[in-house]
Amino acid sequence: MKPYLIQLTAYFLLGFTISGCIKDKLEDCPEIEVEATVIEVAPPAITLAGVPHIPANQTVSVTSNAEWTLTSNQTWLLLSLSENGGDASATVGSFGDRIVYLVAEGNDVDDERTASIYLNGISPDVRVVVTQESLIAEPGQAAPRIYIEETDGDKRLMLTKSPTNYGAFFQYGSVIGWNWNSTMADYNPTNDSSLSTWSIHWNNGNKDVEHTYTELMQGRGDPCRLVGYRQTEIKTALVAGRLPDNKLWKLPSNTENIVFGSPPSTWTSINGTPGRVIAEAGNPVGVFLPAAGRKIAESAIYGQRGSMGFYITSSIENSSNAPFMLFFNEQTILESDNRDGQPQGFSVRCIRQ
Repeated sequence: MKPYLIQLTAYFLLGFTISGCIKDKLEDCPEIEVEATVIEVAPPAITLAGVPHIPANQTVSVTSNAEWTLTSNQTWLLLSLSENGGDASATVGSFGDRIVYLVAEGNDVDDERTASIYLNGISPDVRVVVTQESLIAEPGQAAPRIYIEETDGDKRLMLTKSPTNYGAFFQYGSVIGWNWNSTMADYNPTNDSSLSTWSIHWNNGNKDVEHTYTELMQGRGDPCRLVGYRQTEIKTALVAGRLPDNKLWKLPSNTENIVFGSPPSTWTSINGTPGRVIAEAGNPVGVFLPAAGRKIAESAIYGQRGSMGFYITSSIENSSNAPFMLFFNEQTILESDNRDGQPQGFSVRCIRQ
């Protein structure tokens, strides 16, 4: 994209009464031309992912020979003259050529949102439009669940509320994602390629899910906290010693799952997809969960799609070393079940942090 140039030019013609200059005969007066004020801002439009934004990843360049200020009109988008995002505020200003870094909060709404950056003090009509994506890529009446999206040769976890999208599968405590019939992992945000091979011996240990730098380096953690980040971004962050976390979503605990699954529910089918609608306060239509089944091994060994749902939590049952989950079929729903071991692949429902 060609840089978008915003050029404001002011020329001043000054007449002075000096030798040979007569007030009534301006044509005899010398013309003095003042240097033009030039301000260029680029680019005109920016799109951000829905995750909290790392300042160094997106910038606005200002080229100027005068003083200027830039102002964001939204509280979720701040500006900084520092590469690490320090002293971020709604308005920044300087003189001459500078790089302005964008500091954005994660998008916690269902739709994309837009902010404008104004060049104040020069012209209020000059701006850069910043659009931030929602982490919920597919709207609908279903509970938010993880699926794997591929764009531009990279992959990331996103959320879907579409009743017809069964979503991806994860072993308990793992951030390695699998589609229904894949023989190799479809999503591996670590730098360890060996984790892309299914292991029937996968074991997160006798502990609840922990999302830490050490755990993530081993392919463990909370996949809901990685929603929105591209694989390459996560790998870069790990090399730099940083822990990616969108600060918006997480796996439900067993206690939170019980609260969600306890209200009355009904077995139904939406657009040909079987599942259960669970009553929810303030939601007259309830929340739908597809009967996505489970992934038992890396090959074409999977089952119960269309007849059962297995939605994992972040909690472990200590005596059996089996994860708690929400289980349902046409006849019943068990909001605190632990019938399956860690090596199998389960659906993931995410809740707000």
